[in-house]
Amino acid sequence: MANEIPETLNDAGSDIVSITFKFEWRTIARIGLVWAAEYALLALIEDSPAAVKLATLVCALLALLTLQFEDRVRSLKRTLFRDVMFALGVIYSAFIVYAVVHVYDRESARRTAKELYVSSSEMMNRQLPVAADVPNGGSYDAKAVTQVADDAATWRKNTAEWLGKNLGEAARERFLDVSGFPSLCWGPKYQDQSCDLRYGQVMNRLVNDRKNLAAILETNAYDK
Repeated sequence: MANEIPETLNDAGSDIVSITFKFEWRTIARIGLVWAAEYALLALIEDSPAAVKLATLVCALLALLTLQFEDRVRSLKRTLFRDVMFALGVIYSAFIVYAVVHVYDRESARRTAKELYVSSSEMMNRQLPVAADVPNGGSYDAKAVTQVADDAATWRKNTAEWLGKNLGEAARERFLDVSGFPSLCWGPKYQDQSCDLRYGQVMNRLVNDRKNLAAILETNAYDK
């Protein structure tokens, strides 16, 4: 049984206007359905601009109010209820399409970012020849180190450009951040305490870049 709460606005010299709010199972069902739909939609676009999320919420609330006060809306104009619900339906459908495309693009970007991360593994695991002209074999061949440096720079440039274009400037800057730059010793494995300084600089930067890219992959809010 519906519970009715009348509210009366009485102005001197004017008629009494009465608005009745009906709290019944249909109202509860509408609120529940709108809440569920809006929650699902917001979950899909959680990393979208706040303005977009607010617009979806306003649209959902307008639809709920229109349904709740259907009789009053119809009394204003015979086709008003139909027109309003059609317009809100079109707008909300556009939000749904946006959410689906947004999720697809996000997952596609995530796959590409993973591929970029994996592609850097070859440089990390590349076996370099030891320099023949360096005493005690304490350094790698200069040409081989140059090649690794060039490959790492190309990978870094391509990755940064792709991140900026597809995930936003914040993701790009996060990738290029060197505040956590490591200082590990890199050199021929069989030589004790043999650090190839040039090779070490290349590899430490690569380790830093891969760490930053992994951090970006761990969050959906790429552009934050």
